[in-house]
This record gives sequence, structure tokens and C-alpha cells, in this order.
Amino acid sequence: MHGLGLDKIYLINVMKKLIIILFLGLMSLVGYSQLSTTLYNLIITNAFTLGATEVTTTGTQLNYLNAATGTTGTTSSNLVFSTSPTFTTGITIGANPISEAMAGYLDFTSSGQDQIDGLTTLVEDTIEGGLVVPLLVDTSLVAAFTVGMGNAGDTVLFSTGDVIAAFKWDGSHNLVMTKVTGVNSVTGKDIDINLYHDVNFRDGTPTEILDGDLTITDYETGANATTFTSATIAPGQWVWVRVNEATTQPTQCIINIYGYLTN
Repeated sequence: MHGLGLDKIYLINVMKKLIIILFLGLMSLVGYSQLSTTLYNLIITNAFTLGATEVTTTGTQLNYLNAATGTTGTTSSNLVFSTSPTFTTGITIGANPISEAMAGYLDFTSSGQDQIDGLTTLVEDTIEGGLVVPLLVDTSLVAAFTVGMGNAGDTVLFSTGDVIAAFKWDGSHNLVMTKVTGVNSVTGKDIDINLYHDVNFRDGTPTEILDGDLTITDYETGANATTFTSATIAPGQWVWVRVNEATTQPTQCIINIYGYLTN
């Protein structure tokens, strides 16, 4: 009987050592530096390796999954956190930022064509008569003047201070000038011109349009002015061309004005 009791004690000690070995082997297997278990919880104090990947996610980050409401996608592989999320700042798609104001014009519950139709209706409703007219900024010829007939006596038309052409701009859009071109009918002639605008024709203190006089000496391709002091002409303004210097008066000069319309 005494020997049997010793055998039991020996067996118990062996079992204790085996449990300790298994416990230590488990800790080595999963890579924990400390493992504390109870019947209800498991505390992991350091990173561990799952398969070949080291898991460094914190408990706080894992708790973010509590907000997930389900999955979506063809393979149900995407988590859903909200079916109607609210963005507190703008979002960027590719390289294109979309602000809150821009997103307000889009109805994401409808098709792309429906959205285009809706925007078209919005534009039509804001234009008197519901007529949509594309406002192009392509430069085109606005005015063309031919001064003189090429006769010898026509040189008198090009004296210093003479207004040799004019027009009144009207309508509902501004005119933006982009270029003024001048060409003489024969070689060897030299005049300087500028353009002016004012509500009153030939006002004593008009606004100068070109940034400096345009010197016209060419008789083939012409001379161009593309820099302006005041390029925008509002409706109701007179525009006129004045000779500021006549070094050698021509018998004919052609002047073209280019621009586009804007609101």
C-alpha cells in the first residue's frame, strides 16, 4: 500500500511537469512573451505571428470592427460600416478633389444620364426663356475698318489726332479684345494708332485700350497688338481708333479687331 501511494505521487509529479512543458511549448509556438488565461478571457501583451505574418494590430484598432454592420461585394469580402456615410471634408477621386459644394450638384442615387439631364434643366431654368446658348471664348473677328481708297488725296485722313474709325458696343455681353491688326496699302508709310472707349463718343478723358500705340508700317502681313490696358468693353461703350502720330501718311489702312464675348 505504501508503495502504491508513492507511485501515485510520482505520477502526479510527472503530469505536472508534462503540463508545464506543454504550456511552455504553447508559448514558444505562438510567440507570446507573456500568456495569462482564465476561463473567460485571453490577454496578449505583445505582437504575435499568425502563419507567416506578424500581427501588430492593437486592441483599440480591433474594436473598430464592432461598428461593422455587415459585408458587401460579389464575394461578401468588403465590410460595411454605414450605408449612408457622412464625409466631414471633401473627397478625392484619383487626382480630382470633390468639395461639399460640388457634390451637392450630384444625385448619387440616379444614373449619370439622369444627372446630366438634371443639370441641363437647372441651367435652362436659370436662363430667361429656357434657351441654352453656349458662350464660346474662341477669338473671332469683331470689327474690320478700311480707311481710305488708296487715292493720293486720301493721306489727309491720317493726320495726327484724327479719329479714323469707331463703333458702339451694345447687347448683354462684354466684349474682350484679344488682338488688333493694322496694315497699310503700300510700303514706306508709318502711322501710330491707339483705341479708346467711353460712354461718350470722343470724350475728353477716355480709357486707353492698347498698352501703348500700335505702329503700322507693314503693307503685307500687318502689325499686331496683343497687350491691353483695358481689354474689356461693357455694353453701351463707344470704341474709336485715333491716329496719335503720322510720320508718313498712307492712302489706305485696314484695321481689324479680334475678341470674344463674356458675361
